[in-house]
Amino acid sequence: MAAWLWRRLRVPALLIVPREADAGAALEALRAWVGDAAAPFPAPPGLPYDREPPPPEATRARLDALARLAGAAGGGSPPLLVASAAAAAGP
Repeated sequence: MAAWLWRRLRVPALLIVPREADAGAALEALRAWVGDAAAPFPAPPGLPYDREPPPPEATRARLDALARLAGAAGGGSPPLLVASAAAAAGP
């Protein structure tokens, strides 16, 4: 349903699922329908006020997703982002 709606509207979309594992499964399924337009928006590892910085690859993945949104605002291809509830609500 999310892939059909995204294809029909051709606007950036965010699909929020309950858990991070569900986000991975949804991302795989969506990529079968929309290809590379589906992208992850992963939750940052650890606790929100943890003194340890997040791993660079986690930060990079989140920034890549945000860059795709910014690119769509500038006339690029609209992404279909997949996030867990924790990723969407996190810092």
